Amino acid sequence: MIKKITKGKYKGLWLVRIQPMINGNRKSVTRKANSKLEAQKLEIDLKVKYASYKNGLPSITDESQLLIEYTKFVEKKAQSITATTNRSWKYSLTLLNEYLEQEKKVNIQLRDVGQHFFNDLGHWYLKNHPKASVKKSTVIDVTLAHFRTFFTFLLDKAVLNVNPIPRGYLKLFFKQSDFSTGRKWHLFSKYEIDALRKELLKEYKGATVANSVSRLALIVDTYLGLRPEELQVLKFEQLVKYEGSYTFKIGRVL
Repeated sequence: MIKKITKGKYKGLWLVRIQPMINGNRKSVTRKANSKLEAQKLEIDLKVKYASYKNGLPSITDESQLLIEYTKFVEKKAQSITATTNRSWKYSLTLLNEYLEQEKKVNIQLRDVGQHFFNDLGHWYLKNHPKASVKKSTVIDVTLAHFRTFFTFLLDKAVLNVNPIPRGYLKLFFKQSDFSTGRKWHLFSKYEIDALRKELLKEYKGATVANSVSRLALIVDTYLGLRPEELQVLKFEQLVKYEGSYTFKIGRVL
């Protein structure tokens, strides 16, 4: 049945109602559309969809609640991932729960979750975590990646037709000013360099053989200022005395 709504909150929209048989019982399913044409298409889609459910509803549908289904997904995921990765998944679940409670959307269904939902969630996270940043491998990036994996699973199960978290979600959800440069510079004074060397020498003398290498590398670098990849290839036979001081003799690499 298709009928235009003439009064109330949804005045002007079109109501679509079908009554499919599920396990011998009549079920009433209603949806709303913006136009008559959209309502007609929606009615056909619903009839096709529920015709495949005549022997019973699947364990998950687009009417299932996001929080419940994501909780199940995370719990099942925990059986095949490391403890560290599991903590990341569980934290994404915690953030989702907090966001839904604050926005009073705890019962939101999968069909009602779109790009705007996760856009809002991402900005909510930044607002409530002032020290958070937006870039690859940050908490918000990993969290959205987890949600994208979940919705990809739903696509594979034909529960939904579109993933609400597209590729390149960071650039889509956040403006350029939200992104962190990922690198902060600090110019050490001579006093700070001297203090740093003394502390490193103190740690070096008390470190085990296994832990002394990194300290020694840092001590050497306070004198030479080499890049990490240059520092790693230094050899003790390159250490020479030059004009009364020790330095490394580094030949040109051809």
